[in-house]
Amino acid sequence: MKGIGIFLVVFGHIYSEPDATQWIYSFHMPLFFFISGYLFKRNDLSVKKSILKISRSILFSYLIFYILTYIYWLIIERHFRVSDVEWWRPIIGLFYGTNTNSYMAHNIVLWFLPALYSVEVIFIIIYKFLKAQSLYVAIAEGVVVVLGIILINNKITYLPWGGATAFIASGFYTFGYFIKKMFPIIRMRYIILILILSLCMWLFLPTSIIPIDMNSCVYGNWGVFILYAVVGIMFVFAFSSLVNRNKIIQMGGESSLVIMCVHGPIYRVILGIASRITHQDIFILRESLLISVVVTILSIICIIPVAYLYNHYISNRLRKL
Repeated sequence: MKGIGIFLVVFGHIYSEPDATQWIYSFHMPLFFFISGYLFKRNDLSVKKSILKISRSILFSYLIFYILTYIYWLIIERHFRVSDVEWWRPIIGLFYGTNTNSYMAHNIVLWFLPALYSVEVIFIIIYKFLKAQSLYVAIAEGVVVVLGIILINNKITYLPWGGATAFIASGFYTFGYFIKKMFPIIRMRYIILILILSLCMWLFLPTSIIPIDMNSCVYGNWGVFILYAVVGIMFVFAFSSLVNRNKIIQMGGESSLVIMCVHGPIYRVILGIASRITHQDIFILRESLLISVVVTILSIICIIPVAYLYNHYISNRLRKL
């Protein structure tokens, strides 16, 4: 799932056709929260030790990629991109963990890691406090989602560490957890059925979608957002089950964290080079489906070696701390 999801993330940031990008935005980030919940592993650690464990995993990664991409932006990219963001704003963003007031303008996608951290902390507290009783966990997480809807409807979207987004994302995380818990093994005929049903639902859903952006807490109609997100998640879930042995997709999935965190600067460099070679404006290049697909693939290929080094020499050590 992560391999397909990360391709959609990168492609959605490159391709500028409105309907296509809004379609991708309607489910690609809910998908990653779903995957995180799906991969949740039960343990007998205390709440404190469980939170310390995810802190070492998520927060260290966040710190590493935040600082590296900030230095790159400060020294190089800031002088080429049209932006009036002051140099000090991302420093505030490092600690605030939310892209309000352009605090993460140097690399906006990093909003995901603090939000994911908040989601996992919420889930661990609920899961441990309620002793993993499924019904009570589902009810408690439902209350969290409702609280998030109330906050966002009242324009309270500036909470630190992706707080407002995390409340909504908790629903998808919990959804992933329960799917794995209830259906640890799904037979192939049911996977094909899910794939066909999700495709049929997409055919009947309107092609023009109200803008959706979890980073900015823009959801439009809540019912439409949830419907699109669930249909998209189920489609990717079923499709990935059919191609789960594809080594290229697996490689993308294993590298998804690094790709997520650094693809912005990479694809902008590739687009800049393509613009100089073709003498076409970058905005025109991004309107081309073919060029956007090629730039997406090239960006991921460029990041794979970095991801390999990170996964084998940094990520493994973080897990052992």
